[in-house]
Parts: sequence; structure tokens; C-alpha cells
Amino acid sequence: SVNTSIQGKKVIINGIAKGSGMIAPNMATMLGFIFTDANVSRPVLQSLLKEINENSFNSITVDGDESTNDTVMLISTNNSKSSRYQSKLTWALSLPLALLFSLFVILSGACPPE
Repeated sequence: SVNTSIQGKKVIINGIAKGSGMIAPNMATMLGFIFTDANVSRPVLQSLLKEINENSFNSITVDGDESTNDTVMLISTNNSKSSRYQSKLTWALSLPLALLFSLFVILSGACPPE
């Protein structure tokens, strides 16, 4: 869980993840759910999820096993009183992008890119 502020307004980013490998039939499953109350539009969330996921959840394996149904979701309740983020650029210029990426890396257990 990460607490920060945007424009002086409190913002929370929280998440949980679970992965499991099976001895037979060499399958694995991973679920990740990241929530924020930041006021972010759906297209921005989708773009952020796609970009950050490549260097976190999509860069790991569970004992070399493969999965047919992994899930990672980035969800905003939009309950924060901060200004609404309509573009990825305005989000990227703020502190929460680095915090969000860090949370994805921690939850996925992935090593950050060099």
C-alpha cells in the first residue's frame, strides 16, 4: 500500500497478488489486483496497465510453468478529490507513476528493468 498526495489531496494505491505453480501438468496461475482512489480516466488506466505490466507481471515465470489464465487488474474508484487525469502524460509527470510502477514490481516479484 502506498499513500501519497496529488495537488495536496491524499491518494492511495493498494494491491494484492498471488501466484501458484503446479507440479503437474506444468501449469501456473497468477492473479494481481491493484486499486487506487486517484481520479484517473479508464483509457489512462488501461494504457498504464499495459505499459507497466510488461516490466512487472509479464516478465516473470513460476518455476518455468506456463499459464493460460493470468489476470492483472488496475482499478480506480475515482474517490480522491484530486484533479482528473485524462491523459497518460499528466499522470506520468506526477509522482504516482513511479509509486504505481514500484507497487507492480513488488507485487509481481519481478526485478525492475535496468
